[in-house]
Amino acid sequence: MPDVKMTAPPGHGQRPMLAPPGLPPAGEGLNMSGRYVRSVRGENHTANLAQKLRAQSTPAEALLWQKVRGKQLNGLKIRRQHCIHNLIVDFYCATAHLVIELDGEVHKLPEQKARDLARTNYLVSQGYQVIRFTNNEVFNELPHVLNVIKELLEHLTMTETIPLPPGRG
Repeated sequence: MPDVKMTAPPGHGQRPMLAPPGLPPAGEGLNMSGRYVRSVRGENHTANLAQKLRAQSTPAEALLWQKVRGKQLNGLKIRRQHCIHNLIVDFYCATAHLVIELDGEVHKLPEQKARDLARTNYLVSQGYQVIRFTNNEVFNELPHVLNVIKELLEHLTMTETIPLPPGRG
């Protein structure tokens, strides 16, 4: 049976939160050098790691960040190296529940592909949309990447307006 950790956002009742299948628990995983590490620093470790990752962006992340920061796409705020549960995603738009991941060469390895699939499946099961681009796509096809993100943001944030019956409103 998987470890169940009880967490509650402010104002909500207790609910079980399972670690994503196939993923290490919070505080464990691969560091920037690809070495497996385990931390005993507690729950703030994920947030601290996200802060460090923001300071050490890959060139592809830095390039994309320059084009999406400051509400440049559809006026929506996009965060980088954002914590979702015990995961850190490359980019996240809360309004659209959209996760944007950039994949470098290490993501071609079979074991990393399996971890990426587990992450994606977990995030989707939690109500997030996930889109992935390779670093090469960001470097060589940036206008296309931005257009895909922009169109997806438009689709995810569209609200259907239903006209009121005559005489109402």
